[in-house]
This record gives sequence, structure tokens and C-alpha cells, in this order.
Amino acid sequence: MSSDNDSLRQQAINDIDDLNQSIAELEARREERRVFLRVLTEIEKSNDLVGNGEHSSADEIASCVRGILTAAGEPLDISQLYDEVLKAGLTIGGRNPKGNLSAKLAPYDDIMFIKGKGWKLSTFNSAPSNFVVRRRPRRSLAE
Repeated sequence: MSSDNDSLRQQAINDIDDLNQSIAELEARREERRVFLRVLTEIEKSNDLVGNGEHSSADEIASCVRGILTAAGEPLDISQLYDEVLKAGLTIGGRNPKGNLSAKLAPYDDIMFIKGKGWKLSTFNSAPSNFVVRRRPRRSLAE
């Protein structure tokens, strides 16, 4: 009788462990879906802004790039970023569109380039509303 109880007890413990593992896996999948949904929403917003055959504006591109970088969760090089922007339906003109993409992203404080790593979202985008980022003025060619 005691061995039957021990066996049932062990089976119950194993079942609970299996259920806890399943719950953890489901919670991870739910979070992945939430991130995907946020990114999809950002991309849809960007697509709604695309004009009639003209190249996408810097604001449209930056909005899309924010979604792409959020989904990636790691820095992306300009080629990866460019491919994803095109997949989202945005257009970037010029003889060097990847260079133009970099130039369009440079003015945004929440999107930054790290040499050797690529483009990423900056960490200070969650700063308090009174937080001011001061940039060093750019030098003119005349100086």
C-alpha cells in the first residue's frame, strides 16, 4: 500500500513539473506574440504613411526602423536594416540608398549607430520627460 502511495505521489509530482514546464513555454510564446504584434502595428503605421509613388520620408523610415530594431532585439547592420525596410514597403532613393538610409536615421536621438555592431535603439528613450539630450553642434566645412 505504501509503495502504491509513493508511486502515485511521484506521478503527481512529475505531472506538476510537466505542467509548470508547459506553462513556462506558453508564457514565452505569448511574449513572443506580443512583441510580434507591436512590431506589426509599427510596420502597419509606417505603411499607412507611405505616399503615392514618392520616396518615404525620414519620419516614416525612422518609425519603421524602430519596429524592426525592437523585433530584432540586437543591433543590425545597414544591409539587414535596408532589406527589412524594403520588405515593409518603404522606398529610399538615390545612388546609394543604404548610405541615404544611414543619413535619414542619424538625426534621431533614439536610433543610434555603434561602430562594429550596427544600428540599435538607444537606452535613454525611457528617460523622464524633462530629460534633454544635448548634442555637440556639428562643425561646418568653413571652420
